[in-house]
Amino acid sequence: MSGLSLHIVDARKNIEEVRTIWQALYRVESDGFFLSWTWIEAWLVTLPAEADVKLVKGMRDEQLQLAMLWGINRRKQNFYFRSAHLSALGDVHLDDIVIENNGFVRAKGLELDAHLIDQIMARLKVHVAALTHLKPDFNGELTRLRNIGKHQLRYSEVKSYCVDLEKVSRESPDYLSGLSAGKRRQIRRSTTLYEQRGKLTMRKAGNLEEARDFYGILIDLHQRAWKQRGKPGAFANQYLDTFHRHILEHSFDPETIHLYVFYVGDEALGAIYGFVACGVFRFYQSGFQYEQDNRFKPGLVCHAMLIERLRREGFSAYDFLAGASGYKKSLGNDYYTTATLEITRNHWFSKCLHWASSKLRKGRTESA
Repeated sequence: MSGLSLHIVDARKNIEEVRTIWQALYRVESDGFFLSWTWIEAWLVTLPAEADVKLVKGMRDEQLQLAMLWGINRRKQNFYFRSAHLSALGDVHLDDIVIENNGFVRAKGLELDAHLIDQIMARLKVHVAALTHLKPDFNGELTRLRNIGKHQLRYSEVKSYCVDLEKVSRESPDYLSGLSAGKRRQIRRSTTLYEQRGKLTMRKAGNLEEARDFYGILIDLHQRAWKQRGKPGAFANQYLDTFHRHILEHSFDPETIHLYVFYVGDEALGAIYGFVACGVFRFYQSGFQYEQDNRFKPGLVCHAMLIERLRREGFSAYDFLAGASGYKKSLGNDYYTTATLEITRNHWFSKCLHWASSKLRKGRTESA
């Protein structure tokens, strides 16, 4: 990316300018839902007033080439330092919305390189840059960055399991037929038990009023299940709830924002919430009505019903997104990896910071 001129924009004070820049470069086929203006606008608008987000705009020959959003975190951990986080804030509470398949928007052919990272970190005046949950498109570029040896790097990968629905259609008469014998048996037995109580059906939210109702059902089922396990549940985080309500109220589109509720007779069995781009459904959140009798598998049944429906509707994939839950692996037939890269500038301040932090950690360990 040599030859780029970088410009910094206060993203939250100039949202209309950011929108124009972002949408000029965004391509749904490569950037997906999590980099869409629907997600980005909701993030910028709902963050607390003190949150600092900078847009880095790259120009070449007066032509727009890239746009990246960096949350600036000023914190004190032994020593004061500034960090920049791609499409995030580096705050556990605020980042709980979890942007998956992260990245930035750019002109075709541009690639991430060490020179660009140097430029960005210098312009933002940060010591650490964190690029989390990067979509697979960046894997080649990250491999090259990991080998430059100029900065201190931390790199990790996470598997995201998915169902290749086109593969299912080629190889099996339906989704269940392609699962392991044990998993098929669990789902079919549970389905039979539910059907003894009433007909199993699913409904998709087709308008904003239904989306509000289904979102409420989702929260109720999700929170009830997690509280029974002694956990707070995702929606105990008020910011996460505020963020998603903003998406529904300001950007609901039944083509891209999917909310499903599953019923046994008239009783809600489960709810699934996800996003769609280019024929791929990305499962984001769920809530299910669990029972003490473990023969009833509401999550498996609801996911299997929805996967088969989307296969018949011509979707290409059902993406469970990142996470180590066993059901994702058992229901999937493929996976991809997302990567996280943390870069610490290799200059005197960062070296001193690293040395001092290591000494403090060592001292605490020896005195324990």
